[in-house]
Amino acid sequence: MPDVLCNRAEGLELLDWLEKRVLPLEAAHDERSMAASADLGIAELLKGGTTAILDMGTVRLTELLFDRAAAAGIRYVDGKAMMDLPHRAPAGLRETTA
Repeated sequence: MPDVLCNRAEGLELLDWLEKRVLPLEAAHDERSMAASADLGIAELLKGGTTAILDMGTVRLTELLFDRAAAAGIRYVDGKAMMDLPHRAPAGLRETTA
């Protein structure tokens, strides 16, 4: 296996990448950008012939994903994501376990 792929799923490199790149972008979503993102993703899936989505969704604005899927007429199952570790998740994505 090429070195570039080794330890990506369990290594710190993946966590660093998530913390520095992915999570801040997710935290920056508002209703408008999340709707646009969902619409684009759904359009791409429909164009490729997908008829149902099983998604991990997002921490915030989860209801909006259901609304966008319903509007597009695609089946959608979501498992809401949750983040509660302050040293890992940006403030805009943290929730309490309560």
